[in-house]
Amino acid sequence: KQWYQRRVAITAGGYLVLGNEQDGHGIGMDSAEIFGGELYKLNVFSKKLSQSEVQKMATEMCSEVEETYEDERSIKWEDIVLKTRNGNITEIDTKCLTTKLRAIIVQKEERLNSTLEELELIKQEKETYRNDLESKAGQLNTTEEELAQIKSDLNNKEQQLNTTEEELNNTTAALNQTQTELERVKELLEKAANATQDCPLNSTATLR
Repeated sequence: KQWYQRRVAITAGGYLVLGNEQDGHGIGMDSAEIFGGELYKLNVFSKKLSQSEVQKMATEMCSEVEETYEDERSIKWEDIVLKTRNGNITEIDTKCLTTKLRAIIVQKEERLNSTLEELELIKQEKETYRNDLESKAGQLNTTEEELAQIKSDLNNKEQQLNTTEEELNNTTAALNQTQTELERVKELLEKAANATQDCPLNSTATLR
């Protein structure tokens, strides 16, 4: 049976089981097929490592050589030790900075970086809101100034209208006075005309 083929894509959504053989997705474990032994710093790389690279990582248990291949590590040992484990498992103290502790540190650093990124986004949003508020405040101040100017213009127009109305009233009163005087003059002229017609000096005499 062929277990390996070159350039075969692996479908996402499956299960990776270490130390046993599964008959389905996470099921069908057999106690007779349980792995017995030690595992340490198990990593899965996305490229084939050379013999010298493998030898370099295997030289010292406490080395961190594999971390120099960070971009090629698809599955990391520090992630594996944080996953669910079943069975009789004993953790061995390697006298190094324990992998579990390093995994926790890495996890905390990732969370910290994620939090810092979120804080930076919040800071940018806050800055955007502040700029918007300043812009709105500026527009509001401009609108208030425009309204104050319009109100002042209206007051001036109202004063002008009041002055014009007063002048019209005065002009109307003067016209009424003039009309009254004209009526009186007209009456005087009519009386003078009538008096002239009745005067003897205006009579015509015929001499023969």
